[in-house]
Amino acid sequence: MRVLWVACLALLGSSLLSAQMERTVYQTFSLDSASTFQLDVVGFTEVEVKTWAGNTVLSEVHIQLWDASPEILDFMVENGRYRFLFEKKGMVARLASEQRDRKLVKTKLSNGAACREITKLKIFVPDLYGWTPELDPGSDGVVKQTSSELFRWVAGSEEVFTQEQQNKFTLIKTLQLK
Repeated sequence: MRVLWVACLALLGSSLLSAQMERTVYQTFSLDSASTFQLDVVGFTEVEVKTWAGNTVLSEVHIQLWDASPEILDFMVENGRYRFLFEKKGMVARLASEQRDRKLVKTKLSNGAACREITKLKIFVPDLYGWTPELDPGSDGVVKQTSSELFRWVAGSEEVFTQEQQNKFTLIKTLQLK
């Protein structure tokens, strides 16, 4: 009887566990002599903009994905789900999410439901740039922290939101040379 009980608990525990994949992806961008830097990102759970002593912009995307295989995460990374487009026109540089419409990820492991996906973006900008604490028009989400060295934004608010809603939250932020 005891062996049966242990076997049932082990089976129940293994069915409740879900596989989690993690990856961090980096990109760098040169601002050259841009006096204005615009950030326009969609679909991230959390975004931090930090200053650093470097002379380029560095993006660091930390991805956590549940109920998916490593091959699915590889496919999403290779097909630009977390990639940024960078353009410079005159004195304005713009960094924007390549994929503006992030579809939900569903796999056999997730039994047809959306896989849980948490994406944390860190943008490191040269310390020559500064920002105001307000969000630009077209943004949603909530500013959680702001100082001269750090601007932290999260999708949504204290409310519970679905993965599909999270994939549509937008942060638009303009930074200026100090």
